[in-house]
Amino acid sequence: MAERTDGAGDASATGGGGGVIEQSDSVNELLREAEQRVRTYKLPLMKPPAGLGSEYTFPDDASHLASVELGTLQLKLTGWYSWSIRCLSREVSDLEAFQTVYDLALGWAMHEEAGRHEKRPIKESLIALAVRNDAKLERLSRVLIRKRAVISQMTDQIKIYEKQLIHLSREQSRREAEMRIG
Repeated sequence: MAERTDGAGDASATGGGGGVIEQSDSVNELLREAEQRVRTYKLPLMKPPAGLGSEYTFPDDASHLASVELGTLQLKLTGWYSWSIRCLSREVSDLEAFQTVYDLALGWAMHEEAGRHEKRPIKESLIALAVRNDAKLERLSRVLIRKRAVISQMTDQIKIYEKQLIHLSREQSRREAEMRIG
């Protein structure tokens, strides 16, 4: 497994009173342990597909593709569709791990922040104060924002692959129906 390089891989959630989790635990260590656990199921892991490059042009009219071109494009898109789902699952796993660390650290920081005020501030104010006054929480909140943006973009790309595969599949079905009739 590749080391996560999102700028918060060493983000241990610590606060006064000993910290929420121990300093020696890092999010990356926890994610490595999770990935090793998944490997115990002995599922074959997919390698990134080759063939489409970093950009491709989807045909305006799939009916103009030769049958071999249609099949090749379907195969390539299916590979990228499958690979993107695998990548998305890792991003979601990362987000959940970072979110848990953030939530624990935020809870502790909010508790400490509430103790500094005579009247208990509203929850939103406590969150803002806690994040503003804790560099690790601020860094973690930025990591969470970045991860959510990546997940959103990846989810949209998966939807694009799905739509394109459906379109190509319909064209293939249309051709098969014509061959049966003709």
